[in-house]
Amino acid sequence: MPPMLSSKEITLDFFNDKPRSIAKDFYIWRFLDQNITAKEAEALIGEVYNMSSKLFFKFADKLDKEGFKQIAECLKASPKELINSSDDCIAVGLTPKKAVKLSKDELLKAAKKVEEKYPQRAEIFKILASNNVFEELTKADPEIFFKVFNSVDPSYIYEKLNYEIPKNILTKLSQYYAFNQSVKIITINENLKNLQKSILDLNSSKLSANGNLYLAFNAIKHNEKEKAVKYLQIAHEKAFKRFEKDRSLFWLYKVTNDKKYLVKLANSPKVNFYSIYAMELLHKKVKNIVTNLSHMKERANFPVNDPFAWQDLKNKAKKADENELRKMADKLNAKNTEPFAAYLYEKAGKFKKEYFLMPYYDSIKNLTPKRKAMLLAIARQESKFIPTDISSSYALGMMQFMPFVAKDLAKKMGYEDFDLDNLFQPEIAYKFANYYLDYLEQNLNHPLFIFYAYNAGIGFLTRLLKKSNLFTQKNIYEPYLSMELFPNDQARYYGKKVLANYIIYSQLLGKKTMLTPLLRKLENPFQKAYSRTRE
Repeated sequence: MPPMLSSKEITLDFFNDKPRSIAKDFYIWRFLDQNITAKEAEALIGEVYNMSSKLFFKFADKLDKEGFKQIAECLKASPKELINSSDDCIAVGLTPKKAVKLSKDELLKAAKKVEEKYPQRAEIFKILASNNVFEELTKADPEIFFKVFNSVDPSYIYEKLNYEIPKNILTKLSQYYAFNQSVKIITINENLKNLQKSILDLNSSKLSANGNLYLAFNAIKHNEKEKAVKYLQIAHEKAFKRFEKDRSLFWLYKVTNDKKYLVKLANSPKVNFYSIYAMELLHKKVKNIVTNLSHMKERANFPVNDPFAWQDLKNKAKKADENELRKMADKLNAKNTEPFAAYLYEKAGKFKKEYFLMPYYDSIKNLTPKRKAMLLAIARQESKFIPTDISSSYALGMMQFMPFVAKDLAKKMGYEDFDLDNLFQPEIAYKFANYYLDYLEQNLNHPLFIFYAYNAGIGFLTRLLKKSNLFTQKNIYEPYLSMELFPNDQARYYGKKVLANYIIYSQLLGKKTMLTPLLRKLENPFQKAYSRTRE
C-alpha cells in the first residue's frame, strides 16, 4: 500500500517573500484553484512573472473585473457565438483557425462588424469567404498570408490552398522569416503535393538553416537529390547550433553517401543522435562526456526540494564568472545535490563537456537495465535531474509531469491526499515515471515511440500512426526521414534527444544497445513489433 501523501493549503502569506518567477506563477495558479476571495486574487496580479493563458483564465474566474471576464469569454467562445458578439470580442476570439469553420455569409457578417476598427481582420474574413481562397490569399499582403496559412489546420490547407504557388509570389513570400514555418508545414504534411512541388526550386537565400533543412527534406521526398544537397549545404552554413549543423551533415551523408560528411559528424564536439550514428558506423567511442562527479562530500546543505532555492541558484549563476561558478559547484558537489553541481560545472566549462550522471540512483537500482536507462534518459532531457524544475506550462519535477497527469497517476497508484509538491522528491518522481512507463509499454514496443508518447501523449501518437504513412515506407532514408517529419515540433526533437540519451545510458549500465540496429526495427513496414498502435 502506498504511503499517504499530505496535501497542503496555500495561503496568501506564502507569497510574501517569494520572488517573481515561473515557480511563483505555479503556486499562484494553485492558490487560485482554492476557495479564495476576489480581493485575495487581485492581490497577486502584480506578482505574476508570465501571464499564461492558464493563469489568465484562473484570474478571470476569481476576479470581479468585467474586462478580464469579457476577454476570457471571447477567447472561449465558439465561432458561431463570436459572430453575434462585439467587434472587440470578434477581434480577440475569432482567429483564422476558428474562422474557417464558418459559412461564407457568417464570415462576411463578421467582416462587416470589424472592418472599421480592425481592417486587417476584416480582410482575412473576406478572403476566407471568397470563392477562390488560394488566389485571394496569395494576392494579399504577406503578413495576412502568414497569419492564415501558418495557423489553420493542415486539412483546410489541403482542401482550399493546395495549389502550386506562382514563382513571383514565392519570391516575395520567401523574403519573410515567417515563410520558414510555411515551408515546414508544406513539407511535413504528406497530402500537400502541389504545394510541395512549387517549393522544389525555391531560392532559399533568405531562409533560416531550419527552413533550408525542410526544403531539403521536401526534395528528398521527391527524389531530387541535387536540390536536396544544395539546400543541406546552405543549412549547414547558416546553422548556429551544433545540433542543427550535425543534422545537416547527417543528411548530406545519407543523400550523397560521401564518407567525408560522416567523418565530420563523428568529430562533432557534441553528443547527439546524429553524432552517435556516425561514431557507430566508424567504430569510434563517445567522447567529451562526464559520467561521475567523484563526490567531494556525502551531503551538502541545500534545500533540494525547494523550487525557489533552485530559482535563486539559477539567478546567481547568471551573474557569476567561471571561478565563482566552480566555487558554487564545489559546495554542492555531494550525493544529494549532484544535479545542481553538474549544472554549475557544465556552465563553468561553457558546455564543452556533457554530463551523463545517474543521480538518486538508489531509487531505481532494483529495476531492469532497460528501464533504468529509459528513466535516466528521460530525466536528463526533461530536467537535467533537477528535482524542483518547473516549466512554463507547469510541468513538474525531475520527470516533468503535468499536474493533471500526476493527479491521475496518483489516483491509479493508490496515493491518498496527493500534493503536487510531492513530485519534487526524486524517489516519488522516479516511481511515478516508472509506473507510467509500464502503461506506455503495454501499447508501444519501441523506445522511440515510448519517448514520443511520454512527451506528446499516447492518444496523439496512436491517432498519428493510424492516419499517416510515417514509419511505414521502406527505403534508404527510413526511419530517419519519418523522424524528421514527425508533426509535433516538441516531440520531434525530444524523441531524438532522449533516444541518444538512452543509447548512452544503456551502454553505461552494461547493456550493448546500439542506435542503428535499434532503428532497423522501424524500417520494415510489415513488422508490427515496434508498436501495437497499428494493430
